[in-house]
Amino acid sequence: MYGSCDATTAGFLEAVSPQVAVISVGAGNRFGHPCAGVLERLKAVPLYRTDRHGAVEITSDGVQVWVATGR
Repeated sequence: MYGSCDATTAGFLEAVSPQVAVISVGAGNRFGHPCAGVLERLKAVPLYRTDRHGAVEITSDGVQVWVATGR
């Protein structure tokens, strides 16, 4: 996701029950992403942001999920 205010909804997050979330966003972008509402909706999910964590790689064996970051 890219962090705009309509990038996710509570209903979507409830339906998919994410184990992790990634927001692809540039530091200091002119759009103000990620939106505070998105961050609030994702507060219960481990969140990685490319502006803070660099490249984010997610690997899964279908059961477990592993995350590696560039920073």
